[in-house]
Amino acid sequence: MVATLRGHAGHDIVEHALIALRNLDHRGATGADPLVGDGAGILMQVPDAFLRAVTGFEVPAPGAYAVGTAFLPVDAAERATTVRRI
Repeated sequence: MVATLRGHAGHDIVEHALIALRNLDHRGATGADPLVGDGAGILMQVPDAFLRAVTGFEVPAPGAYAVGTAFLPVDAAERATTVRRI
């Protein structure tokens, strides 16, 4: 894990995290298909200003909401069920 406790954003921590991810290859950080990643990535701060600019609804105060990524099924019925559950 690469993290900062400075309390403000900085690109240097992103650079350190990318180096760490590249260095995981020797530890088997790939799936069965070498062309598909294993899900390892970088967790960054919530881009509050960006979300406020692009969403069509009122966004709660910073720190009062969360964002996430969901990989949805290809099948339309399964996808609809998953979206309802989320």
